[in-house]
Amino acid sequence: RDFDFMGFSYSLLSNIATAGLNLVHTLLPARDLQEFYFLPIEFIQFWSYWLNWTDEHIEEIRNGIPFNIEQDWSLMKLNGLDGFLFLFNTNYKQINRTILFDGKLNLKNPQESGYWLLKEIYPQERFIQLIQYNEMNQFLLDGKSVTAYQLMFMSIINQPILIGISGKAFLANETILIIDGV
Repeated sequence: RDFDFMGFSYSLLSNIATAGLNLVHTLLPARDLQEFYFLPIEFIQFWSYWLNWTDEHIEEIRNGIPFNIEQDWSLMKLNGLDGFLFLFNTNYKQINRTILFDGKLNLKNPQESGYWLLKEIYPQERFIQLIQYNEMNQFLLDGKSVTAYQLMFMSIINQPILIGISGKAFLANETILIIDGV
């Protein structure tokens, strides 16, 4: 019995990124009951998570725009200053993407000073970096991959944040910083 796990995640996320509010995604989980029982629970959880994600981010989906660079494609979804960036690599080899974070991506030049916190939400969940308006950034994309990011504008950073690695940081009190899950 075969399952196309890699192709499924790419298919689902590209559908979410490009369909706007017209999302139609079918899942034929099995040809028979025996095959259905072999389907890993993580597979169903992934599918359910991302379909629920679309319900929670209707405004960002409504304001999504595609942008093309060379032969690969991506999509920016924003609601005001915050939003999501989906980067796709349709090639089999790794590629570098250079993206300028400006008005062409639907980013608004903020009226107050601050940064966008770029958080990878798929395939890992981790904070990547702080970005300013009109800043150029490089992204390394694996072959046949999709990477989803969340952009959160912050005028004040009032909590410890681990950037570039997975894990959590929090203040236990005024003098103790706890870093966990690294």
